[in-house]
Amino acid sequence: MTITPSSAGKTRWDIVVLAVLAGVFAAMEIGKVPPALGALKTEFGVGLAAVGWVASIFNALGAVLGLPAGAISDTLGNRRLIIIGLALVALGSLLGGFADSLVLALATRTLEGLGYLAILVSVTSLIVEATNPKDHSLALGIWSTFLPIGFAFMMVLAPSIMDEIGWQGLWFVNAALVSGYLVVFVLGTRDLTNLPNARGSVATLAIGQAFRVITMAGPLVLALSFVTYSLQWFGLSSWMPTFFTEVLGKSLGTAALLSALVVFMNAPGNLFGSWLLSRGYSNWSLIGAGSAIMGVLAVAIFSDGIAPDAKFWLALAFSFLGGVVPPAVFAAVPSQTPTPAHVGSVSGLVIQGNNIGFLLGTPIFGTAVEWSGHWSIAGWLILALGGAGVLVGVAFRPLEARAAAR
Repeated sequence: MTITPSSAGKTRWDIVVLAVLAGVFAAMEIGKVPPALGALKTEFGVGLAAVGWVASIFNALGAVLGLPAGAISDTLGNRRLIIIGLALVALGSLLGGFADSLVLALATRTLEGLGYLAILVSVTSLIVEATNPKDHSLALGIWSTFLPIGFAFMMVLAPSIMDEIGWQGLWFVNAALVSGYLVVFVLGTRDLTNLPNARGSVATLAIGQAFRVITMAGPLVLALSFVTYSLQWFGLSSWMPTFFTEVLGKSLGTAALLSALVVFMNAPGNLFGSWLLSRGYSNWSLIGAGSAIMGVLAVAIFSDGIAPDAKFWLALAFSFLGGVVPPAVFAAVPSQTPTPAHVGSVSGLVIQGNNIGFLLGTPIFGTAVEWSGHWSIAGWLILALGGAGVLVGVAFRPLEARAAAR
């Protein structure tokens, strides 16, 4: 039976909030690393490229294992995998605080990364189950805020913690926070018997069936839209601290704070995108418009003709207006699944696209700037990616229309 807004029950907003917070706590594990890279470099006696893998290992895992993790979520059940994910994140952060070499640090970060991925691919499916179909866009739009909120929060908090108890203490604090939230999540999600959009027996989906989404146009286009988006957004965001110090002459502390604000501004942009969806704007148009706007603003940000003081405000606008893309993508996931049982698999493929962009964004832009010797090349590269994002949005238009007609 197809579940419609009239046949489903009321949205379980308590479950939605708990699921979103699981993502926020997981994203804090990403935000703790950038402020600690200098300390890790000194601690382990390695170069920037080597220690950079402490941050990039999350993206590498997601880029390779997104779809398999989503398939496992559809097979084992999303609540169970979120619990496993939170436990792995907490354990990895705890053990990471004892690491005395880069190899051990990377091993423990791998544990954290596997937990992070398990959470991400499962939350979308749980939110879909917990919401009446009429609330899907709003709930999934709220879910898309998890990364900028968790990332920016810990980027701001981490320096103060490290000043008091070092980078090891930062790892221990994160382990304690995630462990505490694990208890909250387990207790808060004990009763899932009356979810309005529950998928019931299909939780036993065979893993071979879950992988069929890779052959479908809708999931592939959504994943590609996240590749172009994350290349644009993370390509700029990851280099903001360096840009603010080298070009705008800001101190390292000020540059870190300004960069955190740029990252955080993506969260209200996500909510704005969710609101636009509720007002009737199509998913494909938000994907295209957000991509194009980011491209145009990036050219201005890195242009010599723009006053230095204006560049920060343009970066805020870049992150905010680009934020309409993630809710448009996440909200489209339920409509592009072959059955309700495949939500985790489609979500995993989308997350895989997101992480491919995150993994490649920093080195691509760094190489381009180093090769050209000028920051302006970054703006033109983001503009080109914006054009690609527009094409992806247009490609999704008939898929969206076909899903709406079903």
